[in-house]
Amino acid sequence: VWKYIDLHPDENICEIECIRGGAYVCSKSYWEYLHGLNGLINYGLDEELITMKVINNGGKLLLVKDWVVGHIYRSKFPYQVVNQDIIYNQLLIIELFFYGEIKEKMQQRIHDTYHNLMEECVQLLEDNKSWIESEKEYMKSIKDYSRKFPQESLT
Repeated sequence: VWKYIDLHPDENICEIECIRGGAYVCSKSYWEYLHGLNGLINYGLDEELITMKVINNGGKLLLVKDWVVGHIYRSKFPYQVVNQDIIYNQLLIIELFFYGEIKEKMQQRIHDTYHNLMEECVQLLEDNKSWIESEKEYMKSIKDYSRKFPQESLT
């Protein structure tokens, strides 16, 4: 059950911690600078990835309350949603942005939940290791170290 409480009722624009649904707006150059959604497979975790990239870079996520966006709902996805893709995307985000004990705990939780699908996902991570390492280095190079990253809040 969604319990919505507006913590800033008098503000039209407020900072949020994570984008979840809606319409996203940024410049094309900033999107390209962040490498957009590169690395994700098909459907799943696009909002989490772009949130992590923006926060990592010191950017802000803003909710503009008086914008109205239409949405055409459909009865089913026009594409197949594959569990392995979602699991891989989760593991990719963990690999790109987390380290140490929190990384291990997150990986273990996914393994405990999806143990029968892990082998294929871990193999895909291994196959993409070169790109992942390069992207990790890039994310480090654009990191804003003056801003506290979510991992530091979790430990």
